[in-house]
Amino acid sequence: MIISSSDKKCRQAFLNHLRKKWKITETGKLSRFVGITCSETEHPCGGKSWAIAAPGYIDRAVERFKMQDAHPIKSPMEAGFIVGLDEHDGYVEDPKRTNQ
Repeated sequence: MIISSSDKKCRQAFLNHLRKKWKITETGKLSRFVGITCSETEHPCGGKSWAIAAPGYIDRAVERFKMQDAHPIKSPMEAGFIVGLDEHDGYVEDPKRTNQ
């Protein structure tokens, strides 16, 4: 089970509640869970984000489907694409790009 909270008191209260019924172990900051690697990044503006990856699963899939000679790419989406749920979703014009 993964438990995460920005409120330390709330997190501790939840853990204490779980301890009443089960024996639990805290392993510290999340780095790996069921074969998925997890990493947290702090941004200069004060925000945080999580990145998750499943390199072992991907490697096995590549081998299973005989795709070792495929050309890897860094990201499946083009730079500038915004994912969301409102009318502003989609591509954002790159101010560095000139239209000719």
